[in-house]
This record gives sequence, structure tokens and C-alpha cells, in this order.
Amino acid sequence: MDTKASLWTEYRHSFAEFSERVRELQSLTTRANPDPEALATASHELEQARVMYLCRREALVEQLLRPKSHSTMWRSHSAMASSACC
Repeated sequence: MDTKASLWTEYRHSFAEFSERVRELQSLTTRANPDPEALATASHELEQARVMYLCRREALVEQLLRPKSHSTMWRSHSAMASSACC
């Protein structure tokens, strides 16, 4: 699979994961007496999913906006950005 296709797949997966975490937290908050520990866990998982989604989105945008001539400077910047995020 080429890089762009792989990044699209990762992006879609991370968005689906983020959406699922939002639904889980919303479900917990609709209960009459939600368990505080379960809320804390769900909030933490949601934040992790959000960060991963933003990271994957940024990586995809960088790939889509990458100029046709891949300079060494661009590759090293892109590698640093991806490793710092994911």
C-alpha cells in the first residue's frame, strides 16, 4: 500500500476511534448516577483518541500538501513531525 493510501486508512481509523470514544462518554453522561471512575477513564480514552486523530490528520495533510520534488529538508521535517506526534 502506498503512503498516501496508508495515511488515509490511518486517518479514517483514528476518526472512527475518536467518534466511538465520544459516543461512549456521552452514553456515560446520560446515566442518572454515572460512575466517576468510569467517566474519568472514558475522558482519558477520549483525549488519547483525539490526540491520535489530530496527529493522523496532520500527517495526511502534510502528505497531501507535499511538493512533487521531495527535498531532504522536507523529509526530515516530516519525519520529525510524525515521530513527535504519534
